[in-house]
Amino acid sequence: MNELKQKMATQWVAGLVASMVASVVMAASPSLHIVREGQNISELRVVKLLRSQCVMERNMFHDMHQRQPSTWAIMLQDMQRKRPGYDPERALAPEPDWSKVAVVRDEEYFDGDRYALYREGARYKLVPDGSCDLKAEPGRTADIDDGVHRYVVNITRGQGNKGPSAVVTQAQARGEMQRTLSQNPAVVGALAGFGPGIVDAAAVAKGLLKVVGRDTVMGERCDYLALGADKGTAVCFWSVMHTYPAQVPRSVVLKAKVRFGADENISQAVVFERAAKIDPKVFVPPSGIALRELPVPR
Repeated sequence: MNELKQKMATQWVAGLVASMVASVVMAASPSLHIVREGQNISELRVVKLLRSQCVMERNMFHDMHQRQPSTWAIMLQDMQRKRPGYDPERALAPEPDWSKVAVVRDEEYFDGDRYALYREGARYKLVPDGSCDLKAEPGRTADIDDGVHRYVVNITRGQGNKGPSAVVTQAQARGEMQRTLSQNPAVVGALAGFGPGIVDAAAVAKGLLKVVGRDTVMGERCDYLALGADKGTAVCFWSVMHTYPAQVPRSVVLKAKVRFGADENISQAVVFERAAKIDPKVFVPPSGIALRELPVPR
């Protein structure tokens, strides 16, 4: 029993020291501002195909007008019934600048236990008026954690949810674990059998994840890490710190490559700033958002 108490004391001290070290590292860590942009090649392929089919249909329709006017008249009536506002004589819209279609923009802020991710993108559809023009429907969302509350917001729709911060929920989980251990000595004994201290999941992950490549983005070095033989995704983490040292560690990603079939979608940093100070407004939901408050887990 004395040996078990000694091990438990060792674990307590080790945990306290680790917590103190983490607090010092977090206090010394710079605030970060990262903007990543990338084009969703898979979505772009679909949008291009839709426009190509529209142009082909338009040409076929015009050809039918010349060759079989009576059939064309019936087709036109049916088309205008299905697509109000359709005009076969409407001018063909200019081909879009494809480099600006299906672009996704992520803007991230790290500041101690505060975090924010703003995402911008768009959905595309063809205007059903015969012009084969593309209509973009922009969308903007935000995931904000101020260390006390977390807000998941659809800015475009003006609505979102408000709940406890991940810092709060993790603290509750740790407290629950401590209560469980204090009330169940047998569990503590079982864990003590693994050695001087409970296995550190982060240390295990660090041992399993291997650096398989390196890159430079915006003048900053990053490491590609791999776990197993997953060749569909490659993520390059900032070499200085793969995860931001806070109570809730989050990955610091400078570049990501995701493969879907023959398409490789790449997103990479176009802005990387070690900010001395970040505007506090970043960690506050935009005005005019209708928030639904979620119950606090107990």
